[in-house]
Amino acid sequence: MDASDLIPFRVDSGITEMLQDMDEEDLRGFAEIYAELTDDTNVELYIYSCVKIFEKSNTLKYLDLAIERTDTWITVGCGDDREQTRRKKIFQLLTLRKSNITSTQREGLLGDQVIDVTTESPPQNRIPLIDNDEYYNESILLGKIYEKTKDIGKMAVAVEAAEYSLMGIPPGDPRLAPYKSNLGNRLCQKYEARGNIEDLNRAITLTNESLDATPLDDPMWQSRLNNLITWYKNRFSKTGDIKDFERAIELAGRALASPNSTKEDQLVISSTLSSLFQKRYEKFQFPKDLLKAVKYAKTALDGTPSDSPKRSLRLHNFKLRLPLNESAYQRTESWENMDELSALIEVAEIAVASDVISDAEKIYPMRRLAENLLSRFLQCGSIGDIDRAVDLGERVIIAAKVDTSSFLEYLDVLSIYLHFRFQRTQNMEDVKWGIDIMETAVMATENLSMR
Repeated sequence: MDASDLIPFRVDSGITEMLQDMDEEDLRGFAEIYAELTDDTNVELYIYSCVKIFEKSNTLKYLDLAIERTDTWITVGCGDDREQTRRKKIFQLLTLRKSNITSTQREGLLGDQVIDVTTESPPQNRIPLIDNDEYYNESILLGKIYEKTKDIGKMAVAVEAAEYSLMGIPPGDPRLAPYKSNLGNRLCQKYEARGNIEDLNRAITLTNESLDATPLDDPMWQSRLNNLITWYKNRFSKTGDIKDFERAIELAGRALASPNSTKEDQLVISSTLSSLFQKRYEKFQFPKDLLKAVKYAKTALDGTPSDSPKRSLRLHNFKLRLPLNESAYQRTESWENMDELSALIEVAEIAVASDVISDAEKIYPMRRLAENLLSRFLQCGSIGDIDRAVDLGERVIIAAKVDTSSFLEYLDVLSIYLHFRFQRTQNMEDVKWGIDIMETAVMATENLSMR
């Protein structure tokens, strides 16, 4: 389906199929044949062929020719009010199509055929009664089809139908909120497919306007708010503008505080907040953001029933936030700031305590937790931190495979923790334990050398 399929042309299906298969040169030749003919059927066929050339070539000249010929066609008239309304509708939609061409798109049009596309409003006596609801419903249907098929053509027509659905709706009309929201959704689909930031910017503007026009007790208020939070999150990911992050956090606070939000709404917002803080952590590497990302992901996971289809995705997102491997920490130097170091410790504690993480998966977070506890012990002297580090070092050894080089490394690390604790407590049991560890390491080394 092309965007021209939304315009009410009456062209024989056999001809439309033939034109669809033609290349640009053949289409131009076809249009030339009908350019001078004056009967209604051939005039309409000429207009239609010009639109098809524009769609295939992005040559604005042919869209202008279609608009100009439709204007003349209306002026000539036909004595049939319904037919005149149809012609006016074609003119209106073609004019709107031209006015929606952005400056970026203009630069992509061909050569010297690029012209000023600033379009004045059509004369009032030519504005037809457009079936806004029909275009709105068509846009939603095509948007759903695009979600399943990823057919770019369906997405483009869905956007255009959403544009048409807003034509002529006066301020204050209750349809403005859902129709603007729908256009915002379609533009975001377009942004996700093509990456043009202008589409995302416009989607944010439209969704803000839609939300402002939606009463707080409207069942769609929460959904539109959630969408707006997501759009700001996406733009923050694209541009890194901290204002978008702050705006998304502000809106998420409103969503969580809303008395009309359901439990699932709360879980969706928690997931979104987790993603937001994760994005900022990836950009600035502040552990407090990582901690918030983990906590919100855990909230979303804990609130999701085990038989929910959303459980697997939220489990994946939770585990993705945790330090389960080397790549989880992009910044590895010691933290002198106690707040940041404590945040890293709390993140690792959550991973170690989680019942959805296997013992094997917990080895890395236990190691990182022990290292950070040692760091805090050396700075603050809390005996509880070094005791916990020793306990974790032992748990790592128990969980590890004996016949690996990593096992030797883990033995060495535990002996280091025991050394620091002995320096503080002078407990000879730690010395004896350290000797046992050395003997175990020697035996493990011999076994490895014999393999």
